[in-house]
Amino acid sequence: MSAGNLHSLAVAQTGAVYSWGGGLFGALGHGSEAAEESPRRIESLTGSPVASVALSDHHSLALTSAGQVYSWGNGASGRLGHGDEATRLVPTPVRALRWLRMAAVAAGDYHSLGLDETGAVHSWGAAGTVGNCVSGDQLEPQLVSALRGVRAVGISACYYHSLALADGGEVYSWGSGPYLPISPHISPYLPISPH
Repeated sequence: MSAGNLHSLAVAQTGAVYSWGGGLFGALGHGSEAAEESPRRIESLTGSPVASVALSDHHSLALTSAGQVYSWGNGASGRLGHGDEATRLVPTPVRALRWLRMAAVAAGDYHSLGLDETGAVHSWGAAGTVGNCVSGDQLEPQLVSALRGVRAVGISACYYHSLALADGGEVYSWGSGPYLPISPHISPYLPISPH
């Protein structure tokens, strides 16, 4: 289950996904921008049982039990990971991750994260959020380069900020913005350790 300011997602025991709330940018995944007052099953995910979901105000992510990632909603800044900035009104597989088995997903307002089964963290979306010192938006998932050699066991994303929990208990933090709880002595575009 995941709740946001504008919409919510829930996963049934069967792996079916239900969404409700505001449908701006197709964030509900029903093929339109219409709002839903009560939970409605996302039919396009039938046949792909979902294990978990994540969302921001205008985009949504689903992780299937087979480890595949689907995204939909507002594609600005590449936050959907499809190599462009197009809006998707229905869940669409993130092709750049198709050869990997993902273990977790997280959605910030302008970016997304994925954790694969080896503990590697992948990011995509707005410059300044992805942890790779890129000057422009990252339209497809890439490994967070500063976390090479770190085995992550958890990820979280919010607005322009991300966290990764390493298997040794260290927390890595990166992002951009004036109020982030990160060291002022380290570039806000790189993960830092530990807090």
